[in-house]
Amino acid sequence: MDYTTTAWAAAAGLALLALFSYLTAAARRGSRTRPRYPPVSGTVFHKLYHLRRLHDYLTDLSRRHKTFRLLAPGRRRLVYTCDPAAVAARQDMLSRFMEAAASSTAGGDGSAAVDYRYLRDMVLNILIAGKDTTVEALAWFFYMACKHPRVQERIYHEAGEASGGAGEGVPVEEFARGLTDEALNKMHYLHAALTEALRLYTALPLNNKECFSDDVLPGGFRLYAAVTPKIVS
Repeated sequence: MDYTTTAWAAAAGLALLALFSYLTAAARRGSRTRPRYPPVSGTVFHKLYHLRRLHDYLTDLSRRHKTFRLLAPGRRRLVYTCDPAAVAARQDMLSRFMEAAASSTAGGDGSAAVDYRYLRDMVLNILIAGKDTTVEALAWFFYMACKHPRVQERIYHEAGEASGGAGEGVPVEEFARGLTDEALNKMHYLHAALTEALRLYTALPLNNKECFSDDVLPGGFRLYAAVTPKIVS
């Protein structure tokens, strides 16, 4: 056997080995379970088309699919989910509202219909009208509580006694379940501390308005259209 025959045999062997490795890897990839993707229910242009009833449109999609995708330009994928398995452990405001509404229905088992439109309007009202004011009021309240440890300690003991969750070893979940309307009505010192913080630091120091037409302030000063007056609290 000459050198040429040996080189061809080696090349053929390497080619067969590479082909076998490729087929083996392809077979392994094919045997794996293919990933499941949420179904495509529309595009972002459908959201623009249903802009006037956007919340109702997304609610209808959520009732048809627990998890779905909306296509967007640039190969983006917007994934929406209302799967209980994905949101069961969440403790956000909307989840707490839904849990409270379901527990207040017949028998406390959520068997009666929950008015999701009412829940939606309530949450939107808080997010649009009460988000900034609530955040600023709580920020000033915690700031004042940190500056006065004695007040902070008294609020801590009052909250524990009113909710029945006194003690440092009580889990947060158990303490949160004890914060009922009846318990909150017993926290007079907390109410006084919040009121005092609001008196010292208003939650809305500047309230922006816009004049759509010429107007006159109560003091007699004239405002023209498109002027943005700021009301100082």
